[in-house]
Amino acid sequence: MLIGIENIWHGLVVIFTSLIGILVFTAATQRWMFNKLRWFEIIIFLGISLSLLSPEFALNKIYPKYNYKDLNQIHLLELEPNKEVHIRITRPSEYGDRYKLFVINQNSFEEKYTLENYGINLIEDQNRVIVDTIKWNGLAKKSGIETGDIISEFKIENLNRPNKGLVYPFSLGLLLIFGYLNYKNYGFKKN
Repeated sequence: MLIGIENIWHGLVVIFTSLIGILVFTAATQRWMFNKLRWFEIIIFLGISLSLLSPEFALNKIYPKYNYKDLNQIHLLELEPNKEVHIRITRPSEYGDRYKLFVINQNSFEEKYTLENYGINLIEDQNRVIVDTIKWNGLAKKSGIETGDIISEFKIENLNRPNKGLVYPFSLGLLLIFGYLNYKNYGFKKN
């Protein structure tokens, strides 16, 4: 299944780059392309295959999709409505801790908002940020947040992140360079 494919051209790009990524991965694991690969070429080819197979993963190493915020300062933040917010909580229960992720989707609010506008008030107890009260008709109550939930992670979407499609030309360029060098090395060993 091609989940998230928007049109035929997007599908063809994904199929083409995935096939090249699989071939590059195969060359790296077998330590052979035109000639036997040296140890540093194996590492480079594994990196190229990873970036072709999962450009989102490769881009996250340079430009993360979300910016993590200090939990002690989140009650002071003014959040922008065009950014998605992820709140990861730990909910203690008699069977052990339960972990949940709550998402404030883009455009849930029309203007800048705070966590109080979302419907929660926080307190700090033993170096943990805990949900103290919930507004009865707030979005937090509707999404399932409960009093006593411990906020363990808070992150905001990074809109300044480049498109993951920029990873493909960079990876293909590296493949052409190191593939050519390996081919050229093959020509020297052939003679």
